[in-house]
Amino acid sequence: MPARRGPALVYGRIGVNMTVWLTLFSRFVQAGLRPLAALALLVVLGPGCMKRADGVSESYGHGGYGPGAGAPAADYAEAEVASSRSMTRAAAAPAPKRAAPRAPGAMPPPPPPMAEPMALQGAAPEEQAPAPDEGRMIHYTGYARLRVDKVDAATDALGALATRLGGFVERSGGGTMTLRVPVARFEEAMTAVLGSGEVVEKSISAQDVTDAFVSVELRLATLRNTLARLQTLLAKSQDEQEKLMLVREIQRVSEEIDRFASQSRTLADLAELSRINVSLMPREALAWQDASDESAAFLWLRKLSPFQQDIVQQGKLLRAQAPAGMVELDLHRRFVAESPEGARLWTGRIDNPNQGDAAFWASALTHRLGRDFALAERSKIAGFEAVRLVSRGDKPYTWFILIQVHGDKLHLAEAYYPSDSVEQRYHKAVVDALIAQFGGGA
Repeated sequence: MPARRGPALVYGRIGVNMTVWLTLFSRFVQAGLRPLAALALLVVLGPGCMKRADGVSESYGHGGYGPGAGAPAADYAEAEVASSRSMTRAAAAPAPKRAAPRAPGAMPPPPPPMAEPMALQGAAPEEQAPAPDEGRMIHYTGYARLRVDKVDAATDALGALATRLGGFVERSGGGTMTLRVPVARFEEAMTAVLGSGEVVEKSISAQDVTDAFVSVELRLATLRNTLARLQTLLAKSQDEQEKLMLVREIQRVSEEIDRFASQSRTLADLAELSRINVSLMPREALAWQDASDESAAFLWLRKLSPFQQDIVQQGKLLRAQAPAGMVELDLHRRFVAESPEGARLWTGRIDNPNQGDAAFWASALTHRLGRDFALAERSKIAGFEAVRLVSRGDKPYTWFILIQVHGDKLHLAEAYYPSDSVEQRYHKAVVDALIAQFGGGA
């Protein structure tokens, strides 16, 4: 039931009205406007004084004394607390003035200082808070496709560059290499790489893995607390059946802890060391790739690369599951999962340029990209038409391109393995993740 005004409050309002209008009356008289003064006094004070003074039908909060007509006292108190907190956080904003009941004829007193909430007392001013990007965990990935005079000489020079900057060569072979350099020196390293030859393509991506890392760490803390409680219960239990149940649960939680701990290490590694993927080609090697020879429907095939995700980034999100041992990066426009060793899975949806089926596009991929690789073979994986490409050299990488057709859209899934051993370790997990999401089989 709404709180009601008492007589003192009503009389106080009448007294204020009389004070205000008597002041106006005296000013009209001094200005020689006696008729206007009399009219104002008659119009305003007459109805005001005849208002019911008991205030039975008017609720507290009407006429500027609360947050709104009919507002209960509890709501008003809650609004006062919320207002106090809001004003405490806004350091630059002055405290708003609020009318308060006062004795008849008295001038409005200055508003009392707003009490600072206990939770905020002693807190540093908001302008001293750290910048939004302070302490963020950013994983940088660079890609450069270069024409060089001598591939071997360029490879040696880039390896020496990575070592000099405090990093290392993660993989190298077949005219391609992956450099790992500290995040703080990524820009310097990327500039040096681009200066090593004639730039054909380049790209840089920055992926914020902070939220993913915090989420994993919170989950780890919860699981470790759960494990400790389960172990305590097991030590106290006298029932054999209950002990077996607790042992099984402890095993399950321990496996979860191992999985999340691996994800935490992966995210920390990604934030500590950036990756730069480099493709080195002799100057004459790209002569056959003349865009004028291709129709517009096939131009998107040229943009595919095992070292960047430009095609799916320009398309729409195609959600997938992170394979076991990989961590999904926190991206909005595309799905990307990565392992500590550099194995990657990424997916996306793009337009189907000429409405070809999956087999048509798999054949086109094999024909157009296969000439640059030592091996190009087709298969079916998880309902996709798949093309497996293995690079040349004594340390080859493997690149899978998988295609499904859904109406006027192509569903793309790509997997990259920097070495044969990494492929053997992660390929089954990748296939299982695709089957779980899209169905089908290998």
